[in-house]
Amino acid sequence: MKTFTASTLAFMATLLPAIHAAPAYIPWAYNPSVPGIHNKTIAANEGTFYINKNVTARCPDYDPDCPAKNTTIITGPTYSLDSSEDQWWMGILEPGGQTLFTGARLHGALQYAAAASGNQIDYRDNPRGFLSTGNATTGGLKLMGSGNDFAACPNGDGSYTVQVEETLPQGCTRFEMVLEETHAPAVQYYQCVGCEDRCYTNRCSGKYE
Repeated sequence: MKTFTASTLAFMATLLPAIHAAPAYIPWAYNPSVPGIHNKTIAANEGTFYINKNVTARCPDYDPDCPAKNTTIITGPTYSLDSSEDQWWMGILEPGGQTLFTGARLHGALQYAAAASGNQIDYRDNPRGFLSTGNATTGGLKLMGSGNDFAACPNGDGSYTVQVEETLPQGCTRFEMVLEETHAPAVQYYQCVGCEDRCYTNRCSGKYE
């Protein structure tokens, strides 16, 4: 029978958070009083989240027509010993991941970092500690930002930008971002043209524009 020393067990324990993959979800909007957004999926489009926009995802080279190419998948949270480091991510295959954050320069819009950028974002944005789960009206889980629900803010073309509803902007509508667990295969990454401009170091390559 194989035995393990105390040091071996301690080392294995440090690997558990990495071994245990976080669940993956498809986010969608819940507000029955607003048909224009109700039951609509949330779209990751060029670095920001929208309702009524196309998803900008890149499939793996070995599967250029991957089944999830029109689907937004997020995953999380990932945990650390410091709770301020808990984080949510895009559900992708690309090494390094794409972290979610709120864009301070875009009035709290929900955004994601560019792939292969080292997850660098502008220092004024908030990369961690703001996203959490709560109980949705539907009975499932919902994503929340700073303890608040989200707001759909019209862009004039039938689409809506997703913002944290800390203070509901004029003309915007509150909704619950419901999380539907999925086992759909991940895409390679979500495109983010111009996202490298958020960076304030020279670590961003611009490779994935």
